[in-house]
Amino acid sequence: SRVIERELAYREGDPLSYGKLIETQQNLARLGVFGRIELTTFGRDPETRSRTALLTVSEGKPWSLVYGLGAEYNSGADSGKLSPRLSFGASYNNLFGRALYAGLEARYSRRDTRLLITLRERALFDWRLPVSLTVFNAKEQRSSFDVARRGSFLDAERRLGKNVKSVFRYQYEIVDPSPKGDESILSELERENQQIAISSLGANVTLD
Repeated sequence: SRVIERELAYREGDPLSYGKLIETQQNLARLGVFGRIELTTFGRDPETRSRTALLTVSEGKPWSLVYGLGAEYNSGADSGKLSPRLSFGASYNNLFGRALYAGLEARYSRRDTRLLITLRERALFDWRLPVSLTVFNAKEQRSSFDVARRGSFLDAERRLGKNVKSVFRYQYEIVDPSPKGDESILSELERENQQIAISSLGANVTLD
C-alpha cells in the first residue's frame, strides 16, 4: 500500500480534480506492476460535502521473458563468416512487493558476447527519483585482438516537466585487450580499447 500511496497525485481532503485522478492513474501505470487500474468517484455526501474516490488495482504478471535467434555475416572474417546470434532477457518487476525491477540480458555471437544485470528503484527513498544500477561484462573479437570490458553504471532520472525528462549517468569501466599475435599492436589501439580504467559522467534530456 505504501508504493500505491506514494504515487497518488492528491491527498485526503484536497479538492476533487479529475486531472489529478488521471495523473494518479498515469503514475501507477508507469510502475509497470499493475494489469488493472481503476478510479471510481461517488456522489457528494450531503452532510460532509465530501466525495469518495475508490482506487482498485490488480497486479499484473511480474515476469517477462525475451529471446531471439539470428545470424550475422562478416565478409572480413578469415573463417566462419556466417555465425549465429543468440539473445535472452528475463526481468521481474515487483521484487518484495515494492515495485523494484530486476533484469538480466545476455547476448552471444562469434564476434561479441554481453551480459548485463540491472536493478531499478523507481522512487529512491520515496523522493520520486528513479535510480538504476547496471553491472555488465562484455567481450569483442576483432581481426587482430580481443577486448574485454566490465564495469557498472548508475543512472538517476529526473522529470523536469510534463514532457521533459533528464537522465544523469556515472559509469566505471575496465578495459582489457589481448592481442592475437604481435603484442606491439596494443600500443596502436584507440584509447577506448587500450588497457585502461575509465570513470565518466554523462547526461541527456528527452522531450516526449
